[in-house]
Amino acid sequence: MSDLQCPATFYVRAPAPEEQVPLPVGSDDERIVLVWSAPSRLGLARRLAAELGCDAREDEDLAGDVVAALEALSDLHRGESVVALPAGAYPGHPAGAWLRVRIDADGTAVTVVEG
Repeated sequence: MSDLQCPATFYVRAPAPEEQVPLPVGSDDERIVLVWSAPSRLGLARRLAAELGCDAREDEDLAGDVVAALEALSDLHRGESVVALPAGAYPGHPAGAWLRVRIDADGTAVTVVEG
């Protein structure tokens, strides 16, 4: 049986010493519709959103369990690409790396993407 729902695509980056690493997606490649942020990273989220021409929003859940927070947000963003700036690292992946996290009814796929 095929999955009729489009995946929600998140570009996720945990805090790292150098916060000015560019998003690994150019404006011609993919349109980012929103930047979600843990409360502690809202300033960075607002700067990134201004560069991307979209809004930034705070989500308290991104301060805790990153996987659960993204799963909850995925229902709001089927077929869209968004940035998520959690307070902690995605399990099994280093801080500082940009991750592409695609979530749909079939599950979650996580890949490291280059800037």
